[in-house]
Amino acid sequence: DSGRTHAPGGHKGDIVEIGDVMAKKLESYGIPVYHSETVHDYPSFMKAYSKSELTVKKMLQDYPSIQMLFDIHRDAEKRENVTATINGVEFARVLIVVAKGQKDLEQPNWPQNYAFAKVIDAKLNARFPGISRGIELQEWRYNQHLHPRALLFEMGCQDSRKEEVARTAEILGDVIAEIFAESGVGNWKAKKR
Repeated sequence: DSGRTHAPGGHKGDIVEIGDVMAKKLESYGIPVYHSETVHDYPSFMKAYSKSELTVKKMLQDYPSIQMLFDIHRDAEKRENVTATINGVEFARVLIVVAKGQKDLEQPNWPQNYAFAKVIDAKLNARFPGISRGIELQEWRYNQHLHPRALLFEMGCQDSRKEEVARTAEILGDVIAEIFAESGVGNWKAKKR
């Protein structure tokens, strides 16, 4: 689906497959994952976050032990701005978005989400310099008010090749598994790689 900003007619697009890549990577470390494949931006793109908020609330109700929430998007950037070449291989660069909320949309978890983002960003930069585009603070919520470790990842753009974004999703999965193994969060033990 490279080049299309949305999957047509409410169908699952490539970004759902990228979420699956990241989920499988985390599961390979023994981390249980619940990956929602619900399409939220059809028929109304403008109501996507209202619809996805219901999904997230249901996930948290059904799986109260959830330790982290990730929302994966493609950015509306030029491909050359969101592509990194590392050891001759192209990767989609990732921007970590932390929502600070605004007057009418409070976001009490943003300091914890920001601290979590900084750890991920530092590890990405240490292991794969250039793959991270940094952290962007935005005055919105993006459902991050629902959990103290909730982040939005902008991975590549609509023109990024699926393989580039999948490579980045695997690296991100490795980094997140490493962070959680070090922090002792949850009741699982990450497998050594």
